[in-house]
Amino acid sequence: MKSIQRWLVRRWPDTFTPGPDLKPLSLNIYKDILGYRNENAALSGRTLSEALKRHTTSHGYLYGVLKNTHRYDLAGNAVGEISESHRLIAKAKLRELQKHSQRDRRSSRTGNSIVQNDLRSVRQPDECSPGKPLDKTPSWSKTPVIRYKRVKRKIVLPVETVVELAG
Repeated sequence: MKSIQRWLVRRWPDTFTPGPDLKPLSLNIYKDILGYRNENAALSGRTLSEALKRHTTSHGYLYGVLKNTHRYDLAGNAVGEISESHRLIAKAKLRELQKHSQRDRRSSRTGNSIVQNDLRSVRQPDECSPGKPLDKTPSWSKTPVIRYKRVKRKIVLPVETVVELAG
């Protein structure tokens, strides 16, 4: 798919050059590009569809839809206006992308992921004692969590079956 994206940028630099605000594509651009299938052996309907989806769901493209008034063809010519409904859809997708990226930045700054945050509610292995079952399981898991505890001779056994070894 990345090879298709690079080919699109080389073939039509005015339309596909990456940047902060990309030009909105005409609605029938898919069919237009498939007409050039003989120039690129790797170009198929599926790979083109994936490449265009990746392109049109990027931050730069969504900003371009909000900022520009027209859609552009492969030559870089304005071919039609962007409807208000398409602007609203782009705005909603952009908000969703921003929420995800903010959440990802927060979790990477603190070093915690969603799974790690859920694990905080579960007892740590050193708090477990033999014969005492765990009282909480994480919200993302329907199966009970088995904790392990190191005992003498560095043998690891499940907490429920810990037996002190002599010797």
